[in-house]
Amino acid sequence: MKDTFLQDIMLGEYFRLTCLFGSLGGEEKRAFNALADIFVVGERERAALYALTEHGSAAEISSAADHRRYCRVREYLSLMGEDADVSEDDAKCAALKGAAYIALEEEKLLDSDSVQLKSAAKDKLVQAASGGAVRAMRLWGFMLSEGLLVQKNTAAGREHLKKASLWNDIPSLFMLAHYDEKSRHPALCALRRLLEKRACRDAVSALESVYGELSSHCPEEVMLLEKALDQELLRRDTFFPVATRVLQSKVIDFRSKERVLLSGGTDAVYAVAELPLKLGAYGALECDISAFKALPIDRHEQAERIVTGLKNADLRARTSYRPMCITADSELVLDMFGATCAKGLTGVNTSHIDVGELTERDFEARPGNVFLRGCDEDRDNVCMLFFTGEVPERNAEAALSFVRSSGRRRFTLSSPCVTIDLGAILPVCFADKRNVGRLRKYCDVIDLGSVTKEEMKTLLGFVAEMKCHGYKVAKVIPDGEAEAMLTAMSADEMERMLDRIVSSKRVIGGTLHITAADIEKERIEKTELFGFGGLMNENHRKAV
Repeated sequence: MKDTFLQDIMLGEYFRLTCLFGSLGGEEKRAFNALADIFVVGERERAALYALTEHGSAAEISSAADHRRYCRVREYLSLMGEDADVSEDDAKCAALKGAAYIALEEEKLLDSDSVQLKSAAKDKLVQAASGGAVRAMRLWGFMLSEGLLVQKNTAAGREHLKKASLWNDIPSLFMLAHYDEKSRHPALCALRRLLEKRACRDAVSALESVYGELSSHCPEEVMLLEKALDQELLRRDTFFPVATRVLQSKVIDFRSKERVLLSGGTDAVYAVAELPLKLGAYGALECDISAFKALPIDRHEQAERIVTGLKNADLRARTSYRPMCITADSELVLDMFGATCAKGLTGVNTSHIDVGELTERDFEARPGNVFLRGCDEDRDNVCMLFFTGEVPERNAEAALSFVRSSGRRRFTLSSPCVTIDLGAILPVCFADKRNVGRLRKYCDVIDLGSVTKEEMKTLLGFVAEMKCHGYKVAKVIPDGEAEAMLTAMSADEMERMLDRIVSSKRVIGGTLHITAADIEKERIEKTELFGFGGLMNENHRKAV
């Protein structure tokens, strides 16, 4: 038997399987050939190797104790000069089988004191695989993929092999390349780098004979993990999902990953892993324009521009990209369009951020940053920034710094010390007329215009229905004079007036009638201010 890297791996996997389960119910030859295909062992070599497993010295070894006894006998015969009958190939095959028994005992997958049932062996293997034991994950993934002693489940098998391969486990990478066409290219790229590091050029040539020329391109993270494993900062035999989460992240720069894994320690790895590390790419966003038809005011042209702007969000990595800013005279209208955008963006995480109500600390580069805490790493993210009313200058500048860097947004956090890219979070601004000037320089402004007198009546009915839901009232009915007074107000004044009246007169489940007297009363109470001597506005009521 040639002293080849691939043949040793193949035999080692085969013996782990047969030693753990005792027998494969007549499926030994199929399992052996499947492994030979995976590890690119030729027909002639595999026939000779299989014969050695069945009829050579390896066949006489059925436990770790047998292997130790066999080694002692070999050593004795060698001293006596009587060991010539055992070929080098036969001895190596027996050594690999013995090593498999010893490893299984050390991993507590095999009990040396008693014969183990296949069901018990499978339970132990599954438990070890679930606990992150890399070799158990690899073996269980192979069994599922081939349907050996279990019902075939290639999808589940691939998942176990993917996890193990993320840990730079070379046999798992071979298996993943064999069973999963989608993962084949990155698996082969990683394999080439790892095999070349070990000077296994014959193995690289064998792979290229099956899959063609292997790409020399490989993510830097593969060799970073290898460095951490070589320095024993991480254990090769135990899959650490938190570390792979950091390594596989597309939003942390490589220097940060290197610093965390090589010098940060376990606590730093856990801290970084708490960040949203799987934020999506700069994709287009599909917004359903029909959502805008339910609004009480018709702004079809502006709605089309909003939908188109969201669809063009896939361009936001370009330096020429300008985020949207939607403006109107009314905060009520801005809120309605913001809610409608969120409704139309199905499957997208939208976060409502009122810039004026935040503190400076909300914008600091830390895990509690308003943009970080509001995002969902598994979905596209749209943050709706509302610039309305009195917005402190520092708040406005902090939010604008996020908006104007429409391409790559890099936050360097102090604790944990990493640089994270928030470019996948799309800002959409909503600004009233007093604040829109701040955003014109950086955004494409879509002006919704003012609410006309004709639209106010429809808007009044819409707001009244909102108050019914909010205050659990069956119906809100303004009389003719009250309706005329309400529709003569601005949209925001009308909404605030309705809110005060409904909140003060509500009867849960009842019908609420609004009169002109109700409106006058609310106007008076709103303008009354108290001083030391009582009411400052004495024209309405005398202070008691």
